[in-house]
Amino acid sequence: MVRFSNVSFGYEKDAIILNNISFCIETGTFFGIYGRSGSGKTTLAKLICGLLKPSAGSIEVSTKPLMVLQFPERQLFGKTVLEDVTYGPMNILKDREKARQKAQETLKKLGIEEDLFEKSPFSLSGGRKRLVALAGILAMEPEILVLDEPTAGLDAFGYDALCEILKKLNSEGRSIIVVSHDNELLDSLCTDSIGL
Repeated sequence: MVRFSNVSFGYEKDAIILNNISFCIETGTFFGIYGRSGSGKTTLAKLICGLLKPSAGSIEVSTKPLMVLQFPERQLFGKTVLEDVTYGPMNILKDREKARQKAQETLKKLGIEEDLFEKSPFSLSGGRKRLVALAGILAMEPEILVLDEPTAGLDAFGYDALCEILKKLNSEGRSIIVVSHDNELLDSLCTDSIGL
C-alpha cells in the first residue's frame, strides 16, 4: 500500500513541482502515472521509492518499493549481464548459487539469450539494457515495483514480454506502478491511475 497525504515537493523553495497531492494505491493494484513532460511524473515515482523526501505532507509505504529508472544504463554496473542481475538476489538470499539461478531464470523470462549472459551489459542495445536493468530488479521479487517509461526502446518482443511479466507479477499480488507517456500501455494494464 502507498498513501500520499497532502504531499508537495519542489527542488527549490519557490519552484513547487507537485502541490498538495493525495491518493492511495492499495496492495495488488496495477497503477499508472501519466501527464505531459515536466509535469512531475518521475518526481512522484522517486517520492514513492523514498529517493526524494516531500517538502510538505506525508507518505506511507507498506514495504520498500524498487524502481527501474527511465535510463537503465544508469542502473547497470556489472562486468557481465549475469553478474549484474545476480547482485540484487545475492544480497537477499546470501547464497551465490541460488542467486545466480534466480538471475538466470529472470533473464530467460525476459527473453535475454544465454549467449549474452557473459557479455558486458554496456555492449547491449538500448532495449536489451532496459530488460537487463528490469531483470536485476525483478530477480529480487519486490512487493512494490515502480517502472519509469518501461517500454521506451523495446522492440515488439520485448514490449510483449514485459507486459506479460508485469501482468503475472500483478496477478501474484504485487503492486505495479508505471510512469508512462504510452497511454495504450496504461489503458491495457492499469486498474487505477493519476494524472499530473
